[in-house]
Amino acid sequence: MWRGLAAGGEADGGSDSAAAASKPSSIPAADGGTGAAAAVEGTLVAIDRSALFTPQHHSHDPAVLAAAAAHKEPETELARHLKALIQFRGGPISLAEFMSEALTNPQHGYYSQRDVFGAAGDFVTSPEISQMMGEMVGIWCVSTWHQLGRPPRLHLVELGPGRGTLMADLLRGTAAFPEFSKALRVSMVEVSPHLRCMQWDALRCQGTPPDAAAASAAAAPDSSSSPGAGGSGDTSSSGSLSADSSSSSSGSTSDEQGEAGTAPPPAAGQAVRGVSGWNGGVVSWHRSLEEVDVDAEEGEEGEGCPALYIAHEFLDALPVHQFQKTERGWCERLVDAASPDSPLHLRMVLSPGTTPAAHLLLPRRLQQLSGAQRRGLEALEVCPQAMAVAESLGRRVAERGGAALVIDYGQDGPYTSSLQAIRRHQFVSLLEQPGTADLSNRVDYSALRSSVADSGAAAECLGPIPQALFLLGLGIEQRLEQLLATATPQQAAALRAGYQRLVGETSEGAALHEEGMGSSYQAFCIAQRGLKPWPFGAVVEEEEEEVAEVEAGEGDQAGAGEAGIGEGGGEGVGTAGEQQQQPGDRQPASNITPGS
Repeated sequence: MWRGLAAGGEADGGSDSAAAASKPSSIPAADGGTGAAAAVEGTLVAIDRSALFTPQHHSHDPAVLAAAAAHKEPETELARHLKALIQFRGGPISLAEFMSEALTNPQHGYYSQRDVFGAAGDFVTSPEISQMMGEMVGIWCVSTWHQLGRPPRLHLVELGPGRGTLMADLLRGTAAFPEFSKALRVSMVEVSPHLRCMQWDALRCQGTPPDAAAASAAAAPDSSSSPGAGGSGDTSSSGSLSADSSSSSSGSTSDEQGEAGTAPPPAAGQAVRGVSGWNGGVVSWHRSLEEVDVDAEEGEEGEGCPALYIAHEFLDALPVHQFQKTERGWCERLVDAASPDSPLHLRMVLSPGTTPAAHLLLPRRLQQLSGAQRRGLEALEVCPQAMAVAESLGRRVAERGGAALVIDYGQDGPYTSSLQAIRRHQFVSLLEQPGTADLSNRVDYSALRSSVADSGAAAECLGPIPQALFLLGLGIEQRLEQLLATATPQQAAALRAGYQRLVGETSEGAALHEEGMGSSYQAFCIAQRGLKPWPFGAVVEEEEEEVAEVEAGEGDQAGAGEAGIGEGGGEGVGTAGEQQQQPGDRQPASNITPGS
């Protein structure tokens, strides 16, 4: 019973954990058919104990304990904390709670301890591979700003900025558009105090924010991993060049960073505001999207300004719930303390019955799926926070105007189990040494689209489209040629390699840190109704034209068939699959300029 309650099962007397069945039997009563035994004569009661809790074997023998400890993995501080939490709760915790603790625990969480990005960290993100990623996102922002009518005020919000590399390259690149730069007010949504300090330096923020000395002391042990002190060594060697051959944010030295960023921002929970050295614009930090208020940022009352939101590899770090269909119904995968003879300190278990999360999340998500998707579905992964973020973004762009750009690896459909752990650019066991590996899941874009639609907001979703198509449509090829014109041989080689990773495919046998991101990463847009930011609008129009052509061709074929024409293998209309243009066949518009 305690386990069912801990997992969120209903306190119904254990209806999900024990089942009784009766059938005729020839076994005679032990008392010859008299008394109570006579009442159940000819009946055999069977109890299903498969879901009942069986206490793990425990011994106080020092020799046994020493032998068990010898083959255990090292116990991290977070593992000790999670085991204490499980013991205090009296049962296992959800996978979503485990993921949240593992990534964002203030003392022992993965993002709270050190610089985890780049070649010296555990994984590399697109902005760390090449400056062109941030520059192309900047072109997208300028182009969308033009489509919005070039408003005098524009709020730019980034969710989960990492080191701040993407925003730094964006601000540096768009400084060539003075009117756009002057309109910008930037907000960074970040929960990690350590990453806030790195972002402050990457954006070359000026000024001395309140309690900077306290934040400096907190960040001192890891100061060597700041962006300019070697933490982004993989990007400094990527041939980073600006249009005038000056060094970009990802290639700046520690001396440059020290001159630009006078002090790191204060600890989380306090007001944080600075002025970026890249474009002279105001930058503020927030712990959540709910803290970001467009009017408050401007310090003015009245109608709020439009906003652009960027969520690059943000949603994949939000906690997920995983459910599995059993003979007891939909059960949830939970995290429990492992047995003494296990090499790990934690283990996966299945709830004895339906949990509150299953009651709350599953009906809505299953209703969003098509009949074909629901048929034969034995497991399902749900990320409620990602769905909530999509709904919030939809409401924001509908009320204030603007658009949100989401870039992450994922697909336009549900996953059964995509959660994975990465340490030092290698996949590791999900529960191995919690707090020392990055946990991420693949984004279900269909869930984002359904959440925006269910919210009733006057917003529409565009995409997803492959990252390669997104970048090529914004002119990354032309940007590469421009950079190569002034690059050294070493820089040129790095630029070409970075370009290939951003738009190319993963070759067979490639290591994790060498995989191509062109098709595995997808771009997705949530925009105010009627707004179709480039290149999403071009893709939508092309798809509509292709559908119209196919439908027209089918109509012509049907008419020809009725008239007895076209039989015998004449020139007919090809199939939809033959007519569809493949992403690799699409040609980016040349010399794209904002507003063109």
